[in-house]
Amino acid sequence: MSKKNYYLGSSEIFSLKPGENYNCSLTLEECKTKYNTIVVGRVLQGVNPLEEALILITNKESKVLYETYSDSNGIFLFKEIVPKGDYRIVASCPCYKTSEPQNVSIVENTPVKVYFNLKEDASSARGIIYGTVKEAFTGNAVVNARIYLNYKNRNIKSSDSISNSKGEYIIYNILPGEYILQAEFENYQPSPPISIKIEEKNKIPVDIILNNSPGVTGSITDVIKGPLPQESAVPVFLYELRDNKEILKEIQTTNSEGLYVFSNLGPGIYKVKANLLTQGEYEKEFTL
Repeated sequence: MSKKNYYLGSSEIFSLKPGENYNCSLTLEECKTKYNTIVVGRVLQGVNPLEEALILITNKESKVLYETYSDSNGIFLFKEIVPKGDYRIVASCPCYKTSEPQNVSIVENTPVKVYFNLKEDASSARGIIYGTVKEAFTGNAVVNARIYLNYKNRNIKSSDSISNSKGEYIIYNILPGEYILQAEFENYQPSPPISIKIEEKNKIPVDIILNNSPGVTGSITDVIKGPLPQESAVPVFLYELRDNKEILKEIQTTNSEGLYVFSNLGPGIYKVKANLLTQGEYEKEFTL
């Protein structure tokens, strides 16, 4: 039985964000034409061969046309499947830095030899901390929060990061050791310090919760009066308006004079609602 040759079809264009995965199905298409071409080479790290390194042949626009893997001796081979022409070739291997592309001109009846010497990527062996910064009450993302990573028992900063439009952050390239993680943002209390121990290749998810700072608060007060004595004990509901949604924050009952007070409120837009026996609905909007 003759051995068939195949080339790898390409996927649609896609993008990835930190922490995302993408399932991609590629098809192998049979090469119906054999070419009298050979591309052979070896992938090393120093003097040591690298097994299962991925070798890609691309066009000048970096579109992948052919791929293969190195064997236990670091050797790879493209035989009779690549037509003559000008290409780029790249090697990549987990925990190593991807090689710079090499330009190759493939001609028939002349083997093309390519060698790669990959360098270790130190950051791949180090730790990563990632997660989302959220508000304590609403659970909404906090954008542009500053996240600090400090060495434990030492007043020295190791790394920092800023949360994105979804409240996400990532700190990487962390050396093994013990650290304190903390976040802060304007008008919020600094988050409680979080102790974290990092070992090689750790990838640790940590969500951080921020509370509104009591130093920047306001209050809402008003008097609800009605002709009946029962209306001196009216349940009053406080809502905060966020993204066109009303989020219930607190409930109170008016005193004998119909007074209610909501305190320790952060900046925002609020609504106060109540149902009165004789006067229908009570509703007022406040901006702090």
